[in-house]
Amino acid sequence: MKTQNFLTAILIAVLIYFVFTGAKEKSAASDIDTIHTKKFELIDDKGKIRASILVEESGETMFRLKDSKGEIRVKPGASENGSGLLLLNCNTEPGIQALAEDKTTSITITDAAGKTQIIQP
Repeated sequence: MKTQNFLTAILIAVLIYFVFTGAKEKSAASDIDTIHTKKFELIDDKGKIRASILVEESGETMFRLKDSKGEIRVKPGASENGSGLLLLNCNTEPGIQALAEDKTTSITITDAAGKTQIIQP
């Protein structure tokens, strides 16, 4: 009987310990200020990747937003030469492409028929 009481007391002590240390870890996890990773993917309820942020082997930083079918629809990017933004239409063809590079800045607008207009300063 003494052994059973002793084991019960130890079990209760261990449970109390885990309750309090688990609560501390949970509150510490909610105070995260910075996350370091090489690639970040956001998935929907079906497990499909809907957004990603990554650094390509070339050093270019890419952020991609995808529709429910997994097609890229928005693609901003940044590199040492400047930055760009690509908005794709329903056929995943460029609709608007904005570039701000080292020596040139432009916006290219393409309609559904493939006609383009380039705007430059």
